Amino acid sequence: MGGQVTGLISDLKHTTLLPSIVESALRLLKGQRAALYLYDAQTEQLSCAYSTGLSPEYVAAINARYREVPGSAILRGEPVVFVSDAREDPRTKALRDLVAREGFRGYAVFSLSPAGDPLGALVIYWDQVHNISASEMAAARLFAERAGSALQNARLYSQMTERAITDSLTSLPNRRFLDQRLQEEIRRSVRYGHSFSLVMLDLDGFKAINDTFGHPAGDVMLQQMTDVLRKSVRESDFVARYGGDEFSLILPETTVTSARLVAQKLLHS
Repeated sequence: MGGQVTGLISDLKHTTLLPSIVESALRLLKGQRAALYLYDAQTEQLSCAYSTGLSPEYVAAINARYREVPGSAILRGEPVVFVSDAREDPRTKALRDLVAREGFRGYAVFSLSPAGDPLGALVIYWDQVHNISASEMAAARLFAERAGSALQNARLYSQMTERAITDSLTSLPNRRFLDQRLQEEIRRSVRYGHSFSLVMLDLDGFKAINDTFGHPAGDVMLQQMTDVLRKSVRESDFVARYGGDEFSLILPETTVTSARLVAQKLLHS
């Protein structure tokens, strides 16, 4: 298990960390299916972030009915919930239809809660009735503890990365992110021969507003300008705060003529 844990700790990207946790847990406990559920503290909901061996229909149903699952007890502080036979255990009575349709028998739910902070749960499924040994349980709990720590590290890394490329006042991408995105668009344009446009704009008289009404009023105007920009462009367009009262837009697949029309629309808005 040491190599599996080391690999988890060194992985800070959710796109590779979640599959790594699930696949490693499957090998460790010799299960046939597995899923990793993450907890959203704002909505107080538990939903599947990655699974293997489970049908999309089952995952969707569990996401909608997760409070009926015995494993939801991990949100109340239980570190492990084990069901040797889901077709017979009274705790799974409300889910018998899903269990029968999916075809598994036993499953175990391990809390992912480093330092008492509920992050989610790791679930291992067995296709036959399963009785987990004491040594398997100890190894799985240790693995879940390390996996929870890895997820926490990945979350903190993601938050720090986002702060580094996001303007704190407007929540738009900042100049640093704009530069990265612009280089990507240039490479795409050169490779495929598709045009794009870059729009630069600023607010006339912004300094006078700050001088007359104070910087808090200027901040409100910048936030309102952000709302206008977001509502005025396509989902594929990229809006960033260049700095001060200056904003930038990257418009993929847009000619100069089309960019002028977008600029006129923005001025009108």
